[in-house]
Amino acid sequence: MVDITERPRSSREEESQYPSGGRRLHIRTVLAVVLVCMVVGALLNADILAKEASTKPLGTERDIWMNVWRPVQFVSHITGLNQPRKWLDSALGNNDKNKDFVLPPPSNGGAPAGTSTPGHTNTPKPGETPSPTPTPAPRLFTPTADHPLQIWAGGDSMSSAIDESLSRLAGGTGVMKVETDSRVSTGLTRPDYFNWPGEINSVVKEDNPDVMVFITGANDWQGMTNPDGSTFDSTAGSDKWIAEYTRRVDGVMSLMEAQHRLVVWIGLPIMASSTFDAHMKTLSAIYEQEAAKHPGVVYVPLYQLFQDANGNWARYLPVGAGGTLEEMRIGNDGVHFSIAGGDRAANAVLDEIEKEAGLN
Repeated sequence: MVDITERPRSSREEESQYPSGGRRLHIRTVLAVVLVCMVVGALLNADILAKEASTKPLGTERDIWMNVWRPVQFVSHITGLNQPRKWLDSALGNNDKNKDFVLPPPSNGGAPAGTSTPGHTNTPKPGETPSPTPTPAPRLFTPTADHPLQIWAGGDSMSSAIDESLSRLAGGTGVMKVETDSRVSTGLTRPDYFNWPGEINSVVKEDNPDVMVFITGANDWQGMTNPDGSTFDSTAGSDKWIAEYTRRVDGVMSLMEAQHRLVVWIGLPIMASSTFDAHMKTLSAIYEQEAAKHPGVVYVPLYQLFQDANGNWARYLPVGAGGTLEEMRIGNDGVHFSIAGGDRAANAVLDEIEKEAGLN
């Protein structure tokens, strides 16, 4: 006999356990919850999303994303939904304390005080005797193991290998300590992405180093933005662009310069691309020109240091008395330094520091 009490439930009985259309309702509910979470998340993080959009290269894509996130940011602010993220960042110490720092304007309201417009010279008036340039006194004390030189070294991605080499080589002297601060994809044209003047201002006030070493420029041949987010002369290399970039270089040097401090501003090396190389030579000329106006700033050129015997860019260069070829630039990117390249540049910097400190 068949035990009918054990028969399986029919499909009709199974279906009766669930409301009609329940699965479709469940999916709609999940999608609605996900959508609400995305909207709330966007409102909570609107400031971050708008900032990320603003840091994109100047152009159509940046404009599109700014137009997308600005209304969201506006709603976030009027509803107060931007506050929880601020409170969280404050609690975690993630606030960008330097983001609003702005270089003070030149004293004459135009070009940096005591300087000329790029491409022009200051000509003394008839009967006027030009003031002689004073010979600066040594900026550094002679360090000891008990009283070492405190060195801060920073800049864009070009600084990474130099800073690491300088930390190793200077640290090996036993009378120097190096703090490094390398920031990828940064420069002086886009303080909305990373504010180097603000960072340097904080370093000067909080750490007060004896030596400041800095290199920038590899990311700077682009349009600029003002602190309010508006663009300034998006054509890099124009007269107005050069004048504004020069003002920023002068301002940063002024921030670094102090009675007791040596500032070492590193020029850019030769680049593999002839077009990019020409741009970087223009920037290095500005650095050298402005450094000459600041008694506390020493300009260290790298261009010839990384040329081959024919004056060209080279991935490998001879080292030592035997002339053994060593890789100076990473791969074939034509820009960045290898470890050996970092050592070569760092040694040039270290020579200046040791000379100023009476160590050689």
